[in-house]
Amino acid sequence: MIVVKRATREEEISVFPRRWLSLFAALGVVLVAVGCVRKPTKPRWLWVDALANWESIVSPGDIDQLVRKAKKAGFTGLVVDVKPVTGHVMYPSRAGTRLTEWKGAVSPGGFDYLDSFVRMGHENGLQVYASLNVFAGGLRRFQKGLVYEGHRDWQCLANTADGLIPSMDLPHAESVFLQPSRRAVQEYNLSILDEVVRHYPVDGVVLDRVYYPDLSCDFSDAARDAFERFLGHPVRDWPNDVYSYRQNGQRVPGPLFRDWLYFRSKVLYDFVAEARTLVKQVRPRTQFCLYVGAWYPQATDAGLNWASKTSPLIRFWPDSLFRDVAVGDLFDAVFAGLLYEALVPEEVPKGLPQPWAGWYSVAGAADSMRVALGANARVFGVLLLSRYAKDLGKLCQASQLCLERLSGVAMLDAAYVERLGLWGRLRSCFSRRP
Repeated sequence: MIVVKRATREEEISVFPRRWLSLFAALGVVLVAVGCVRKPTKPRWLWVDALANWESIVSPGDIDQLVRKAKKAGFTGLVVDVKPVTGHVMYPSRAGTRLTEWKGAVSPGGFDYLDSFVRMGHENGLQVYASLNVFAGGLRRFQKGLVYEGHRDWQCLANTADGLIPSMDLPHAESVFLQPSRRAVQEYNLSILDEVVRHYPVDGVVLDRVYYPDLSCDFSDAARDAFERFLGHPVRDWPNDVYSYRQNGQRVPGPLFRDWLYFRSKVLYDFVAEARTLVKQVRPRTQFCLYVGAWYPQATDAGLNWASKTSPLIRFWPDSLFRDVAVGDLFDAVFAGLLYEALVPEEVPKGLPQPWAGWYSVAGAADSMRVALGANARVFGVLLLSRYAKDLGKLCQASQLCLERLSGVAMLDAAYVERLGLWGRLRSCFSRRP
């Protein structure tokens, strides 16, 4: 007779859970294989420009309403402008001058704008990044900003065919740019950055306008002094040794032109490196980010080599030594302005120079950003909502392209969402998974 021994209570407890665990593990593998396990949601950012949204963010109640709308629409984070292009700040500050009026509308004050966004954003489960327009110091059309309020000597001096002209007097300029090589300008920005990360638990900071406005800037006395220190000798014929102009207005590079390009890029690289060190020392987990327009072939004019040091696109610069001043690897993430109407390269008008043609669409620029920054870089595609005002159907397509090809998407800006009534449409867009 065969005797079957029953398991003891202790054996039942130890055996059956292991069997169930094995079954659940196998089931999990099957679910992953068939795609039933949902991937983590990629970040969806809403940009809040201080000036564009001025009348909608002048009280805690306004900010609370905006934050709740963003959460309901499916956004996962906010990028909040704390240092607009005027050079002022949007919070109580010892380092900078607080902006209290814009286009006749006066902020009632009595509350902390940045604290309200951070606190209310976190209460609603949103990440909050603070954005700073670094080397911008005024708006020419409104005659408002730091350069109009006692810091005229901080503005860039442009080398034009008509001579050296202050930035605020350039006829086609919108923003008045500051001198990146001037130490007082750098220290002003670093002190504001320190204030933001030291006193507010922001999840990240985004540096915007960390560049020169174009190749004509900056030829100020401060820039010349810094350039001569970089060279180790005086410049004999300033500014013609950098470049001069023919009678027809064509620019002619001088013997120091290449050195000048490298100098400008090194000024920006050194500033970015110093800013990163500051942020990580004060609040190590805060993400250090960059906003840049996605058109790398023109980066030489702006001076900021925002690619990775390993990028093959360094070929757009004069020589391989410009790898040394590539800042892409210093940032934890990059917000890339994909500010194009064309969604795919096939929609780009014919006739553009070949190096540029691949950049002038949302999909083309997204793919090119990966080449510039590396496959593993965190890159968020920034869409300009006004581009889609007449064809809102394209908005969802553009959003999906960013979510498919990049690390996430950002919408510029909250003012357009409100003006165009896009909260519901964006919620619908975000409900689709790439």
